[in-house]
Amino acid sequence: MHGDPRYSGTQIWRYVEQELMCPWFYVQVLRPGSTDTDLSMLMLPCAKDIAAMVDCETPNWCIQQVQIVTPARMNGTDRWQMEPLRRITLLESPALASVCECFEVTSGRLYTSGGPRVLEGATLLQVLFDAAVHLKKTQ
Repeated sequence: MHGDPRYSGTQIWRYVEQELMCPWFYVQVLRPGSTDTDLSMLMLPCAKDIAAMVDCETPNWCIQQVQIVTPARMNGTDRWQMEPLRRITLLESPALASVCECFEVTSGRLYTSGGPRVLEGATLLQVLFDAAVHLKKTQ
C-alpha cells in the first residue's frame, strides 16, 4: 500500500494530541470504484475545513459521512460523544453580539461552543455544510 500513488503525500500518525477541549470532525472519504478497505478517515479540527473539502470535491473522491465529536460540556453529558452531523451553520447571535457556529446532529440536537443561550434570537447567515446536499450516498 505504501507504493500506491493514490496515497502519495499522505502522512499516517499513530496518535494525535488535541490540547483544546473543542469539537472536532471525523470525515469518511470515498474514492469511486474503491472498496470499503479503500475508505479514508480524516480528523478535521474546524468546521470551515469541511466546507473547504465540499468545495474542492472531484470525481476522484467524495465525502461519504461526517461525524462530530463533542466534549461533555458541549453535549450536556459526562463524556465526549461522536454523532452523525446533519448541518453546520453560521449564526448572528445577539447574546454573543457576534457570529457563532451551530452544529446540528441527526437526532436534531443543536450544539454551539457558547451553549444553548446563544441560539435565542439568532439569525442564520450561512450554511457551511448540509449532509442532505453534500454527502454522496452509497449504492
